[in-house]
Amino acid sequence: MESQQNLSKFGEITYSQLQKHEDAIYVPLPVWLNEQTVSHLSENGINLLYQHQRKALEAVFNNENVVISTGTSSGKSLCYQIPLIEMLLSDEKSTAILVFPTKALTQDQLRSL
Repeated sequence: MESQQNLSKFGEITYSQLQKHEDAIYVPLPVWLNEQTVSHLSENGINLLYQHQRKALEAVFNNENVVISTGTSSGKSLCYQIPLIEMLLSDEKSTAILVFPTKALTQDQLRSL
């Protein structure tokens, strides 16, 4: 209950649940990935995915919306980077831009934008 009270200050959060820690489950890379994507991943030491990454990729490639919420260093970034690489490899005219916030803004800073 305490975590829900603390989250209420963010306004949009309507439900919160803490999950117990579980050991990572590794799964093979999807066979439908472009060979160049697999090669790039392999060159960077990525030969397996976490199960949540694989599920996210399957959802993305099935045109489903995806929300990932996992701990630090759990591979969330690959859930959007792999589809991005696939898109760039499949269409030589495709481009992408990634925008990331650098810090949290206060309400006053947001109003001044």
